[in-house]
Amino acid sequence: MSSHNSNLKSQYLATLDQVDEFLNENIVFNFKYFIYGNDVGESFEEWEGEGILADLNNKLKNFSGKTKAELLRDGTLEIYGAYPKDSKFIKPKTLVFAGIQWARFRITGRRRLIGFFLEDKVLKSTSSENFRNVFFIVFLDKDHMFAPSGSN
Repeated sequence: MSSHNSNLKSQYLATLDQVDEFLNENIVFNFKYFIYGNDVGESFEEWEGEGILADLNNKLKNFSGKTKAELLRDGTLEIYGAYPKDSKFIKPKTLVFAGIQWARFRITGRRRLIGFFLEDKVLKSTSSENFRNVFFIVFLDKDHMFAPSGSN
């Protein structure tokens, strides 16, 4: 192998290390479980029609540059753990498995982004450490109905 190829390989591996470090610290968003309708949140089209989708996109960009600890500290993120008993949203039947920590991100005013993180015990038992800071988005909540009696 030439020294040029060896240098390119080293640069590539160093880049992968930086990406892995970034993903293990900063919040990452996943829309796999996103749902709406039947009194459980709103669609992107609804938020766009009300002129609030841009707020969400700008916040997602901002949140993605921060760690979970930073977002918890500044009150942007709150982790509920269990699904709130007083929620006005019906818990999705596809998300009844153990190991979910329900949480919310404050967008603006009463608007919230609702979803979950996987618990550490699930991550360790499944060798899925790269999912530590992945927030699985489930609902858009423009009227703060997911956890209405919370301290939000």
